[in-house]
Amino acid sequence: MQLIVELPVDAEEYISQKFQRSITAPAACPHCRACASLQALGYYFRSITGRKAVVLTISVRRFRCKVCKKTVSILPAFAQPYRLVRNHAIHRYFCGHRNDADTKPWRVLLRRYWKKFCWWVARPDAVWHSRLNHAPPPRSAATWWELVVDTFGSMIVATQVLVSDSQVTLFGRYRCHRPNAPAG
Repeated sequence: MQLIVELPVDAEEYISQKFQRSITAPAACPHCRACASLQALGYYFRSITGRKAVVLTISVRRFRCKVCKKTVSILPAFAQPYRLVRNHAIHRYFCGHRNDADTKPWRVLLRRYWKKFCWWVARPDAVWHSRLNHAPPPRSAATWWELVVDTFGSMIVATQVLVSDSQVTLFGRYRCHRPNAPAG
């Protein structure tokens, strides 16, 4: 399971300060709710875009529960689950800033992200629609995006809320966000 956590650093500072070493375990296991049961397991590595059109590698902290034996990772909120481009650039692209320094180098990927978002919001089982308190449903993905911004303010907050409340992102449903999901 992934928990999305806001940190006081961006990706570059996270790496230079080795910030992953200071991340502590949640008070309770998100799977079984056992208190003080999470032990440091290590890290996994993933790529994310940086400020200057570079790809960085970050270490993501993982913990294992002593009780249920399941793992949880703490993903920094500047990163979108399963996406290379950082949240700030995705947000700017979705808001129409397609030629600035944050988005221009990643336009091909960002265009794919937009298509995935459009596909996901068109699905009737996109459970996060109810979080936007809007009836009737908008007809266009652009209107859905405006509702996301009006409701959450940013891609970061939207991701945090949707993963924790509905176990989805703005791009789809992932098994890692669902506690106690069956294997297979």
